[in-house]
Amino acid sequence: RNERLDLLVSTLNGEADGEPSVLVSSNLRRAINTGCIAMWNRLRKTNEKILLLDSLQEMSRNVDTNALAGPKEYPEMSVVSKTLGRSFSPAATLDPSENAGNKGMFSKALPRLENFNKWIFKRDEPSIIVSAGHSLWFMNYFRTFLPKASAHEAKKHKILNCGAVAFDIVQGKCGGKTWHKIDESSITVIHGGFKTKKSKKKHK
Repeated sequence: RNERLDLLVSTLNGEADGEPSVLVSSNLRRAINTGCIAMWNRLRKTNEKILLLDSLQEMSRNVDTNALAGPKEYPEMSVVSKTLGRSFSPAATLDPSENAGNKGMFSKALPRLENFNKWIFKRDEPSIIVSAGHSLWFMNYFRTFLPKASAHEAKKHKILNCGAVAFDIVQGKCGGKTWHKIDESSITVIHGGFKTKKSKKKHK
């Protein structure tokens, strides 16, 4: 029996024997849709809201990485409304109060990664659940905050679609500067894991 994994699953599901936690999501509509649907059982049980954070926004310059909703606005959610029915409403499920809107045209990813860390350590909850993020964002997050000597697959491979991975991040100060580091030994696959290159199949 894996006690850490049991605790993580209980926390993810918002169960009484899990840790206190908060749900957050990228401010991109496709991520929010996924988060609402995936966490719907928990949301109905706890009546909490998913916090939308611009710091989790995808870092690519592709068209679909731009947020359409403005600062502190609700995105258009017809896909989720159709899927979950009348019991879903954006106002009852989402909290856009900390979403600053779309990223700047020439913005860099690193400040957003650092802003997310700053936000984490201002929260009281011991567990932060990114109910819907982006695999490229996470791969760069791992590359940035895992030790340089680390050869963990998280640095080289994206998380699978609908995958769930947990890890601990620590904060410290040195020379007056704040630093953050992922504890490599804490990385735990809850579901799916990382997308590694599959060997080519031979067709007969």
